Amino acid sequence: MCRGGIAFKIPGLAHGDAPGIDMWSSILGDGLSSILYRRLRDERNLVHSIDATSWNPGRGGLFWISYTCTMGKREEAQYAILEELESVRRESVSYDLLEKARHRAVVGEINTRKTVGGQASRLGVAEVVVGDLDYPRSYFGQLRALTCRDLEEIMGTYFTSDSLTAVSLNSEQVRPTPKRSLAPAKGLQDFTLHGVSGGGRIVFQHDGRLPKVCVRLVGLGGPLYEADSVRGVTGIMATLLARDTERRDRAEVAAAIEQVGGVFGEFVGNNSFGLSVEVMPGDFPLAVDLLEEAVLSPAFVPATFEREREAQIASIKEDLDDIVEFGRKRLRRHFFGDHPYASDACGTEDTLSAVTLEQVVAHYRELVVAQNVVICIAGDIDGDKAVPALETLLRGLPTSPFSRRNPPFSGPPETALYHETLPREQAVVFQAYPDVGVAHERFIIGESLEEICSEMSGRLFSRVREELSLAYFVGASRVTGVN
Repeated sequence: MCRGGIAFKIPGLAHGDAPGIDMWSSILGDGLSSILYRRLRDERNLVHSIDATSWNPGRGGLFWISYTCTMGKREEAQYAILEELESVRRESVSYDLLEKARHRAVVGEINTRKTVGGQASRLGVAEVVVGDLDYPRSYFGQLRALTCRDLEEIMGTYFTSDSLTAVSLNSEQVRPTPKRSLAPAKGLQDFTLHGVSGGGRIVFQHDGRLPKVCVRLVGLGGPLYEADSVRGVTGIMATLLARDTERRDRAEVAAAIEQVGGVFGEFVGNNSFGLSVEVMPGDFPLAVDLLEEAVLSPAFVPATFEREREAQIASIKEDLDDIVEFGRKRLRRHFFGDHPYASDACGTEDTLSAVTLEQVVAHYRELVVAQNVVICIAGDIDGDKAVPALETLLRGLPTSPFSRRNPPFSGPPETALYHETLPREQAVVFQAYPDVGVAHERFIIGESLEEICSEMSGRLFSRVREELSLAYFVGASRVTGVN
């Protein structure tokens, strides 16, 4: 696995070109429909991931393009990025791309203001870095005034060879070339549950504090519902659901959601899988359309399957390069033994390499049924409008029976001390203990213990790290399960 980056010098946040540079980071590398992601990952299969960021906290900064790829493709990927930048420089950027980037900037500002911490951070940056508390307002005024010609001039000014730095992290053999609240927020309505014929359910909560709507479709899945030979198949299935449909290919899906500044993606856990959409209230119909197409008419394109499986395997290899992630995976294997939780939701390189597209489709038909699906909606939208739209989706799901799986686990197969040696200059120690499931009345105790043992001001951190200087970090985490 190779991690690489290409950076250009850019001016600081207060500079007049800063908004335009931000637009370039969105156009080039923000989202699945961005230029670099689409051309280098989807079309040319040179990288596993790629994104662009504008980092300019003071008087100067970096425009940073970051990517991961297999070792043998590093030089080709680096050259291709520069080639694409030159191609974009020659072509005039379209007004649609600029509008999409502007829209995403507005949504990003709204997301920043979701929390008090985000609002405080925004004000702090405006006052300390720019010296103007009204900077967020003037920033968006500058965004509205930007033209395609402005973007072309900015690229010609800053994305030049004499301000470029390229770096990569490779194996030794390869040398590069030149706190959460437990109570509901004040003023929020209670969740309401709506049952749908066939077994599906909808959970709704109105929250008008921000102009956003979040929709999540969730079902039981993950290791509990996978055979040993196909560990990780739920993750591939969920990814493919968020890619190609019978109506739109993956590029069209990405373009549709990113055009409105929204987010559409998949998730998978120890016991679950799902799809998540976040949009502004006026774009709620698009969110419903994308979810409906994803779960009712996925295309399961072979080429996309191969690409996403390769990316998931690359992610597993990347985790194994991290000594902490490596240790966590080994800990699960020793602690859970033959129980499905011995594997995390990603599976292993061996099992994923053997998974076929036919097995993914069979897994989809088993899990994506009405009795196993719950849709959750929260945000600034009327329930009388939102709930009926998603009831139609649920009624389209198969009504075949679904059987829950809760294999028993009484404790680790053997209480022991395991030791493994790696070629690293670090040591990591893990201790694991049995815990209750999410539905147990004492689950909240484990939540509290995790917080107490992870706080930098807590007893564990203060004693082990600060007083005794025995560790760089110390903390706690949980493997949450149904039982």
